Amino acid sequence: MSSLSPVDESAEPFLSGRFAPVRDEIEVDDLVVDGTLPSDVTGAYLRNGPNPEFPPLGSYTYPIEGDGMLHGVWFERGRVRYANRFVRTNSLKAEEAAGKAIFGGLMTPAFVDQSLLGPDPDPTWPFKLDADVNIVRHAGHILAIGEGAPPYEIAADLDTLARYDFGGGLPAGITAHPKIDPSTGEMFVFRYDVSAPFLSWAVVGADGSVTRPPTAIDGVDEAYMIHDCAITARYVVIVIGPLQLDVNAMLSGGQPILWKPELGTRVALIPRDGSAVRWVHGDAFWAWHWANAFDDGDVVQLDFAWSSGPGFGFAGSHAAPITGSFARATLNPSNGTIDVHHLDQNALESPGSTTACSAATTATSPSPAAPPTRASSSASTTSCTATTPTPAPASASTATPTSASRSSSRVTALLTSSTATTWPTPATSTPTTPPSSSSTPPTSRTRRSPPSTSHVACPTASTATGSRSADRLEQSDEGGHEGPRPFEGSH
Repeated sequence: MSSLSPVDESAEPFLSGRFAPVRDEIEVDDLVVDGTLPSDVTGAYLRNGPNPEFPPLGSYTYPIEGDGMLHGVWFERGRVRYANRFVRTNSLKAEEAAGKAIFGGLMTPAFVDQSLLGPDPDPTWPFKLDADVNIVRHAGHILAIGEGAPPYEIAADLDTLARYDFGGGLPAGITAHPKIDPSTGEMFVFRYDVSAPFLSWAVVGADGSVTRPPTAIDGVDEAYMIHDCAITARYVVIVIGPLQLDVNAMLSGGQPILWKPELGTRVALIPRDGSAVRWVHGDAFWAWHWANAFDDGDVVQLDFAWSSGPGFGFAGSHAAPITGSFARATLNPSNGTIDVHHLDQNALESPGSTTACSAATTATSPSPAAPPTRASSSASTTSCTATTPTPAPASASTATPTSASRSSSRVTALLTSSTATTWPTPATSTPTTPPSSSSTPPTSRTRRSPPSTSHVACPTASTATGSRSADRLEQSDEGGHEGPRPFEGSH
């Protein structure tokens, strides 16, 4: 066992104040509704996020580690209920048996004694499997997904069922943000790794079977962290920002994740028919998530929250203030270029920056036929200014809130800070019934009821978070598209 010490949560910005872990599991059967909730709104909103049950050992890297915590809000006939649950991976069960964290952090692996991990350890040793990033419904399965490991299947009441490998078709797992084609029901997945193949993609059919097995993407000869992907009618779009992974450095006490902007950013346009990958590249930029992508003649348009670096303290990313904007990148596979147009001057995702960006950034590939390894900066013109505010210290009222008060505030936040768009429903969809507000909760653990002042603030018509339908309440990002399904929230 490692001699790593627990992280001082009070000194860690992403484990204190508003980011303090929620360690109680609660459920509220009838939330008080402020305003009027249409009686024909039926469905569920589910979200997932990192939430360590025990103080982490050695280090904590937000937002890519921490036990998964699911939150659910159910709507049925004018009534609303709430519950939250940990995603109980086998890794977390081993820690619960020990009564403390036994895995080290991502930057400080503990190489835990495998005899402590039970009869079916997760296949991520020496790292802990954290199914903590996303939650997706596809082919009748609700999946909690982490960063590049097998997901865990979740029951309708949020209890954890089992590790899920798509019938053995994807044993190594998938990265956190697959994309589902609402027309075909196919789910496109990818996975990066620290050894060859460094990047692969696969397809899961609408029925849940793997229709394209993991396929290596030619031209990727090093390990990079890649959080999200996009799809169009023709392509799977995978953007490779220069955030490199180095396991040897980690094992020797060095930096395992390093931002190298001199390498530039490359984009793999992977034809969905399996033909040769098309590459474009440009100056370095980063994006955690993609908002939209579509074919536009011979080019691909990609909308996203642009950042000059990943933020969150990754080595090399703090040499200059992080700048950001909302942008559209025009990806041209014919000449290998990326044209970035900054559409809005507000920073969106990377923390600690405010930004004003203008003009377009253009970089030209010397040879679109070959996957380039370095971007030319000679053709780039971007004007950005930024200020990096210092986070205000948590007030006495927010530094150590009770779990009950945090849970109550989270219910309101879930309903007022998200947006949704309805996807078309195939004619073959089979409606399923959301969990009833009167259903009997599982009895496998002790739960504490929050105070009776838990409220749901109904949004106005201009900020409504769901579709008003007798059997649908949906989000447009990650979920399946058959019949009624949960909203799904993630980072």
